[in-house]
Amino acid sequence: MPAQSWEDLVSTLESAQRSGSHAPVIRHATSTYDHLLAKLVKILEIRVRSFVEIGEFEKAQEDATKIQQWKPESVDGYLLSGNIYAQYGYHRKAMDVYNKGLASVSTSNPDYQRLVQTKSASVEQSDKTIDFIKRLPLEPVANILRMVVNDEPFDCANTPLLHVSKTWNEKILQLVPLHFRITDASCLDDGNDLITYESNVQSLDFLYSVMYYKRLFKKATFSNLKRLYLEDLGPQLKNVLAKLVRYYGRKLEQLVIEAAVSRRGDSILDLDCIRVACPKLISFTCRGAAKMDIAFENKNQWSSLRSLAIHVELTNSSQSIIDMFERLPYIEDLSLSSFVSSRTLVETVPWCPYLRYLALGPETILPTTYVDRSKVGLQVLDLSITETSHVLELYSTKDIASILHAHASTLVACRLHLLDLRPQPEGLQLDADICFERLVRFDSIPMESPHHIAITDWIITRAPNLQEVHLDPSAINENIIQALIHRQRLHTLNVRVNPDHVPLLQTLAAHHRDLGAQSSSLTTLELCITESWEEIVDDLLSISQLPCIKTLKLNISGVSDRTLARFINAFATTSPQLECFKLISSDPNWVFYETLAELSQFPNLRHLMLEGYNFKDGIRSSLQCRHLQTIELCTHDAPSMRVASSLKDVFPFLKVSPRRQSIVEETEVQG
Repeated sequence: MPAQSWEDLVSTLESAQRSGSHAPVIRHATSTYDHLLAKLVKILEIRVRSFVEIGEFEKAQEDATKIQQWKPESVDGYLLSGNIYAQYGYHRKAMDVYNKGLASVSTSNPDYQRLVQTKSASVEQSDKTIDFIKRLPLEPVANILRMVVNDEPFDCANTPLLHVSKTWNEKILQLVPLHFRITDASCLDDGNDLITYESNVQSLDFLYSVMYYKRLFKKATFSNLKRLYLEDLGPQLKNVLAKLVRYYGRKLEQLVIEAAVSRRGDSILDLDCIRVACPKLISFTCRGAAKMDIAFENKNQWSSLRSLAIHVELTNSSQSIIDMFERLPYIEDLSLSSFVSSRTLVETVPWCPYLRYLALGPETILPTTYVDRSKVGLQVLDLSITETSHVLELYSTKDIASILHAHASTLVACRLHLLDLRPQPEGLQLDADICFERLVRFDSIPMESPHHIAITDWIITRAPNLQEVHLDPSAINENIIQALIHRQRLHTLNVRVNPDHVPLLQTLAAHHRDLGAQSSSLTTLELCITESWEEIVDDLLSISQLPCIKTLKLNISGVSDRTLARFINAFATTSPQLECFKLISSDPNWVFYETLAELSQFPNLRHLMLEGYNFKDGIRSSLQCRHLQTIELCTHDAPSMRVASSLKDVFPFLKVSPRRQSIVEETEVQG
């Protein structure tokens, strides 16, 4: 329609409307709308066919879907969409579209029989399809699929894995658990795989507004759902969470919620409600920036729960936390971001006889992989208190010593990162006959506490099987270095480098150089460098020149790209056997072009992990590393999809992810 004619039409209708002639306006506007809609639909039909001719399958389907939405009473949109699916061999998808059309189009429509006939033809073609899947051993195929899928969520709208064949779906849905992620309202549309296969969904990530839960209830029951992840539960925590778990909690085994800061102030986490609604729940995690009060007033025991992680700032009293422990008789893994009293720690084991993992504090990192479920006793202890807001009751390092005495014989991994909140007691009693026989990993950040340093010395000198040690400079002294020299199984050393402690670290490095590649066990070196000094390159080389180093991790701040490149260049001449390099930077201004370019000197380098700000710009410098098999890019400033896509064009094996969460948050606890 010419622009002038359109303007005249609108002007005429508006004038008639102002004069009160509403009936003619409605009649004329409706006929014009119908006329224009018919033309738009015709244009879309033409474009659909052109998209199909040039192979633009998805764009053709988008236009066909629009036709269905604009004219649901017409067969055209359903026929176009079904024919597209049929051309690509997706006969089951085509049948779904035809069924939708048959439910929407009136039987009196003269074209209704066309839908019936095309559906029959699609059914016939589907039956004729040679189902080669029947000849495959499905269990090995399923094992391969599990590795390929790697628990990545499926596309809610269209998952190719579910459109292979009828036999495939019958078998594979029994072997591979379906994991979907809801990111917007369109994920809940009819015909999407999420809705079609809702009874087979076992894992669901709800990343969209939880206020859409009513629509979700109408669309799907998720009768076999075992894992549910809910993001950004803030003001809706109390009401929405209760409704969701009552509706979907019957078979739920794992529940993870992100609790955002509520505008109304503190939130209440009703554990009683979750316990009743989820009788099979094994693992529950709540984390986020919210302040929260735990409600667990019912005296009944929570017998199914094996893992509980609450990583929010608790407003409960220490006594209420103790009362909660008494109702968790079978708990194996317990992680709280708030620190309770030392008396609670010592007495928790009698209340929770199956406890194997205990992490208290906002910055705990030890994973549950150190736990051997076949063995009893507390095996992992991670205490990290660096701010007073997370402490429910005061403590001292003397209290910590009593905990270590109680569990020394069973500990496998231990981490102490403690802030002293009350004056040190007069004496610290450490039993010289204690032996940490099973301890393989120890992390210590004493924060200038003399008693904490004494505890560190006491543990390292009495742990003959240590394999991995993470030390702060304040925990490094001659006695500890001499003890590490005699740890023949030590394979990982992580230290924050301080110029004052370089000579002691040089002594340890010299010992392993003397042992040689055949005898030295030290294969992983992790250095944290937070300042630059004049001899930094020479000092780093003297520490890192080890005979069989395979993994080098540098966590840096304040060190320039050029200085770091000089170190990498020199390191390559003495340790060319490097296989894995990890670089973490908190400097937003450095791109590290030169450093990454120097990595081409390591012929055995297979794995590269970068965490920081600008690596997405400098990563192309590592193009010369032709033997790389994996690159993991963890960015503080998440790159756009366009940038990530362009990087993957250059590095097909690149994994791009946002800044890492703590290891504890990433680890799924198995019941």
